[in-house]
Amino acid sequence: MVKGDLDIISEIPLICKVWTGQTVSTAQVQSADLLWYKEWGWTSRDRLQAYLLSCPAADLGRRKTKDPGLPNFVLPAGQRALAIVQDTCERPSNLLLLNEPEKERSEGLAVCLKGLSFPDKDISRDLAEWIEIQFALGVSRIVLYILDVHWRTRLVIKEYSRLYQQKLQVIPISLPGNLPNTPKLRQHFFKMKVNQKRQNEVLAYNDCLMRNINKAKYVALLDLDEVIVPTEGSLTDLILNLEQISYEKQEVYDSYCFQNFYFFTKQEGSVSTYFSNGNRSSSGTSGEFMKCLHAVQQVRTVHNHLPIHCFSDEESDNC
Repeated sequence: MVKGDLDIISEIPLICKVWTGQTVSTAQVQSADLLWYKEWGWTSRDRLQAYLLSCPAADLGRRKTKDPGLPNFVLPAGQRALAIVQDTCERPSNLLLLNEPEKERSEGLAVCLKGLSFPDKDISRDLAEWIEIQFALGVSRIVLYILDVHWRTRLVIKEYSRLYQQKLQVIPISLPGNLPNTPKLRQHFFKMKVNQKRQNEVLAYNDCLMRNINKAKYVALLDLDEVIVPTEGSLTDLILNLEQISYEKQEVYDSYCFQNFYFFTKQEGSVSTYFSNGNRSSSGTSGEFMKCLHAVQQVRTVHNHLPIHCFSDEESDNC
């Protein structure tokens, strides 16, 4: 599977071309899932769109030729590379190095924090508290996506990366195509083009889902001001209880989703964002404001709040 922004619509025939040393394998792209609901709009052909492309691995193993097709490019021993083309003889304009998935036990909960873009605002205290809360609640691993942050925030990320080397992953990202990537211009772009900002965020969400297929059993996509809090026990206890209920009902759920409640700062100007909240909204919000625990073996693509495509029946109430 390859994730990327395409300025073409998914109906165009595409081919996966994989190099292993001097051997090339090809396979027709089996599906191209738009990582966005068409009903939301903003899908014109002149706008970059994010897709998840799927190529059948069995076909890649059968169709092999001796045509490397990569002039002046030598792959390291054992390394594989993939390109998306429209014709098997076409010289690729893109190339992704492929890494073999790590053979780990898929257990626990991974939490993904969307691309942080705070070049001038110091969010170091908020981020430190957020990380500590997630681990205290039983989160197995955290993945942070970074566009650009204040230098103090970078120091906090560096320290937590040292403390939690096996549990915290930091991934620098940028905007695709000709979109702005200088920090202040990018901030202005986000402010003026909110829907484009959200369309680009789905790349990190789905990247995190893919990265954790062999590392976690569930993935949650959260913002810096969000925490999934069980009414009792840890998140591990919550998951075990939900799985027991699913087993008793003989139902398979792609995601477990929770209502959103707003908490209000008790004292204005408090130094702590999370530990100074004294009041909660009397009613919660559901639907598009929910946050979910996505089962990585059940869900194919996601957006901020809900799954988009699932391996189960797409018309079911579970996806």
